[in-house]
Amino acid sequence: MTDSSTPIPHRNEHSMSVGRAAAFSDGVFAIAMTLLVLSLAIPASQSKSAAELERALRDQTPGLISYALSFAVLGRYWMAHHQFMRLVARVTDGFLTCTLLFLGVVVLVSFPTDVLGNASGSAVTVAAIFYALVIGSVGATFALLEYYAYRKALLFDERAARLRWSIAKVLVAPTVFFVSILIAVFAGGRAAMWTWVAIIPAGIVVERLSRARMPDAS
Repeated sequence: MTDSSTPIPHRNEHSMSVGRAAAFSDGVFAIAMTLLVLSLAIPASQSKSAAELERALRDQTPGLISYALSFAVLGRYWMAHHQFMRLVARVTDGFLTCTLLFLGVVVLVSFPTDVLGNASGSAVTVAAIFYALVIGSVGATFALLEYYAYRKALLFDERAARLRWSIAKVLVAPTVFFVSILIAVFAGGRAAMWTWVAIIPAGIVVERLSRARMPDAS
């Protein structure tokens, strides 16, 4: 006879374990973050003298900035995804589909990073819009993944309530990036890029709200 007070654990009806899904995601993040540095290169023809090399390195400044920004964004999402997977009790085909959609956008980040780093003049606006669209989509697809797991009850019961505020935090960055697209259209790419800084104070506000209302992590 089973004690009714004993919680019944989730049964994983999918052949793939949560740990395997997490390990695969970690590998994709590692590749995506490594690809970012491939856009940084100095042609051999520009490194034959100290003056040429110094000028070439200065020319790489926008590329270095876009690389650092993208690396920070992906690093933050990797940390958030790692914390999220600790809440997941089981996986389904739908969960894996949402995961692949999220990771597909993650791998794409190196492309707009390269475009933004090499843009100049009027092309900066187009590059900023493209970059904001892709980076915003990273956050949007991750929020979709978390929402799917929450709605389909794929989480440990005692941890499910914590995910609601986690989704709110994840949506901060894509909201700022998508809004910056409108700013780029009307005020230019450089103005839109300055709005990305708003992620910091907005994230702090949502973080404080979540800590005040989210159940204790212990």
